[in-house]
Amino acid sequence: MPTLIFKGKKIEIDQSKTLRNQLIKHGVSPHNYAAEIINCRGIGTCGTCAIKIVDGLYTPPTRQEKWRLNFPPFKNGLQAGFRLSCQTRILSDSIAEKGIGFWGEKFYDKRTSSVG
Repeated sequence: MPTLIFKGKKIEIDQSKTLRNQLIKHGVSPHNYAAEIINCRGIGTCGTCAIKIVDGLYTPPTRQEKWRLNFPPFKNGLQAGFRLSCQTRILSDSIAEKGIGFWGEKFYDKRTSSVG
């Protein structure tokens, strides 16, 4: 089974299940703040389970994922490395990050000391 490093945890992932479901099963949420409660429950419409892929191999983006990651706050999200964890399956050992903000789209830039 491949492993994922996410939020400081190393998690064994079942390749046949979506990443969102695997994270929740292991007690690690792909959501921030109120998105824990207010989300689409895995159908790919809200974008609150978006994560940024740092390293690894995942399934190709679904049509739903391409649609959702192409408007705010993720305009061109796929090109920026974002994936919806509810639409993605992990295929190899991987590393992913969750940003800050409601959707997790903001990351701290150490070079400029700002959030972007």
